[in-house]
Amino acid sequence: MIYKSEENVLIQWCLDLCKKYGMKPIVISRKNKIELNLYLENYSIRNSDPNTDIYNLETFLIEDSEEWTHTVLQSAPCWGEKNILVLPDTRFSPTEILLNIEASLDAFDLSFGIFEVADFQNWGILSIDVQKVSIAEKPSSIDSSDFLAWGVIGFKKNYGVRLFEKLRESSKDHQFKNISSQKIKFFPLDIFKDVTRVAEDLTSL
Repeated sequence: MIYKSEENVLIQWCLDLCKKYGMKPIVISRKNKIELNLYLENYSIRNSDPNTDIYNLETFLIEDSEEWTHTVLQSAPCWGEKNILVLPDTRFSPTEILLNIEASLDAFDLSFGIFEVADFQNWGILSIDVQKVSIAEKPSSIDSSDFLAWGVIGFKKNYGVRLFEKLRESSKDHQFKNISSQKIKFFPLDIFKDVTRVAEDLTSL
């Protein structure tokens, strides 16, 4: 069953953003998601352009995964030199932040679209201080008062595996893992929502 948001399937919002900003989308899907994969195949046919491949959808099929961080790691063969991870069940603004993140990866290893939360145990969290930046997946506790949730991640190819391996470890023990790179950029998001968690009207996004 494909989760539908208004008249479109959940993934369509992300595909529209890629088309709007001239970014090639790579969708990671499991082989047993037959309905979704058929939708993606039909989307690719409808939007194919023989003169350019910038909007052409690429689907990377996996057999199975433990959780989302494992899914992302399996997609490493598809990564380009600069990559942006947008989870399909999220909505955020300003959407132009994708362009800022992409540009920042010329000088930085990682870029994060960030937002404030009170219920830190339900989100991916960054702990930020002068000495280091740490990341945790739904942390069980917070040692620092200076923390923010991330909603979008930009990463260079040569740093992606290290980052998502740390997140995969954290998804099991819910502890913070140090991000070794000092070349990290942060961009504030005005709005960030997980549409599978809330039933609010998202038309303003």
